[in-house]
Amino acid sequence: MGKLLPRRPVLIALIALTTACTVHQSDVPSLTGPSEFALSVTVTAQPDVITRDGIDQSTIVITARNANAAPVSGAQFRVDMAVGGAKQDFGTLSSRFVFTGSDGRATLKYTSPSPPLPGTAVLVDRLAIVVVPVDSNYQTHNPQTAEIRLVLPVTVGGNTPIPQFTFAPTNPVILQKVNFDASSSTASTGRTLVSYSWNWGDGEIETGSESFEEHDFATAGTFIVVLTVTDSAGVSASISTPITVT
Repeated sequence: MGKLLPRRPVLIALIALTTACTVHQSDVPSLTGPSEFALSVTVTAQPDVITRDGIDQSTIVITARNANAAPVSGAQFRVDMAVGGAKQDFGTLSSRFVFTGSDGRATLKYTSPSPPLPGTAVLVDRLAIVVVPVDSNYQTHNPQTAEIRLVLPVTVGGNTPIPQFTFAPTNPVILQKVNFDASSSTASTGRTLVSYSWNWGDGEIETGSESFEEHDFATAGTFIVVLTVTDSAGVSASISTPITVT
């Protein structure tokens, strides 16, 4: 019988192979809290209808909460005004930059603009307060808004006519006839309304002595319809209302 060969090299090879195939369990990272991007922001205007007299004010309240609905303290926000979706100063803000307190709230004041001059068209009767977080951790957060409606001051016994109108249907579609009724407009004592001028906001203007008009819109969108009434003494006043065509 021949000699048996030593088996040590084979044993060493098996050990090496076993070592190479050993699976190491990866460490599981610990769970973390909510991301700083999880910021919930609400904006309110109180009241949301004020007089356009350069004096009347609305209080803007910004509330910030995290993913657990807890108040966020020290969050900074930039505040702007927007008219028709475009940033535009119309009135004044008591501050452009505010910080939330321990209750997660920040407040500021909006003051209405001065009233329009007699006889000028009123093209803006509402605006939006736009709030955006300043911290870069929140840079993907969408702006939040609150709308404020501005109404013209009414002087009892004054010499300026008061224009008003309604329209139907209130949600028209393209090329649908819309009936406009300005019969609720009034003139001051001893005068009568002699002219009704309609600026439809789509490039067309119509003027006549009747308080009723029809108009259709060729495209979809939101149009600012301006009614200007003139009384028998030649004094005019205007009012505007948006109408959305789908």
